[in-house]
Amino acid sequence: MSSCEHVSEKMSGFIDNELTQQESQKIRVHIEQCKSCSQLHADLMDMQSKIKSIQSDGGEEAALEKIMEDLGAKKTQNWGWIFVVIGSVMMMGYASMNILSEIDLTTFEGFFSTLIGLGGLLLFISVIRQRMVASKTDKYKDINL
Repeated sequence: MSSCEHVSEKMSGFIDNELTQQESQKIRVHIEQCKSCSQLHADLMDMQSKIKSIQSDGGEEAALEKIMEDLGAKKTQNWGWIFVVIGSVMMMGYASMNILSEIDLTTFEGFFSTLIGLGGLLLFISVIRQRMVASKTDKYKDINL
């Protein structure tokens, strides 16, 4: 393996200060003597600085967070949830009425089928309510990873 191949393999570790002192010193000496490896080092350092500037900017993330925290967006989200719940309740009620009216059921069977449908509907509503309460009271919601 030539010296340049060895240096190019270790270059990323050298830039990130992940090499031992001895390896770093060997690569530093080689970079000072070899134009192609020196150019590779300069290119990688330039690329690293550009990536860091993009990551530290955070402009798009801040703009997205600002949009999500906007009062209009929160109202729209709340109305969306209300429409989803109302639509689901109405759809389940309509489906239950159609099923029960088309099937020839005795009074007890119809009553128990209605209870099962209402129980499922109440469970659905309670889960939606718990999710909404949890999203508003979550003490970790302001933490960005």
